[in-house]
Amino acid sequence: MAHPYSQDLRLRALYLITSGMSISKVSRTLDISTTTLYKWRHQLESIGSTLPMSSPPPPQPSQIKDLNIALRAGVFTNTERLHPPLCGHQNYT
Repeated sequence: MAHPYSQDLRLRALYLITSGMSISKVSRTLDISTTTLYKWRHQLESIGSTLPMSSPPPPQPSQIKDLNIALRAGVFTNTERLHPPLCGHQNYT
């Protein structure tokens, strides 16, 4: 995943654009794509901020679901269900 541009760079680029420099010239000067500059300008106009949008964390596998599958498959004995082994000991019966 690419790292987001700094907030300082975003504000400088938008300052140049609002000061009259064309988006294509700002793009060439700062080596930022015109698509990105248009996106930042639209974001500033619509929500008033150019902070990077946060993305949701990637989905994590459900450990509870995995445990339920193991229980149904009979992987654990009744003793293990009630008293899980500690420090490598297998059973206390």
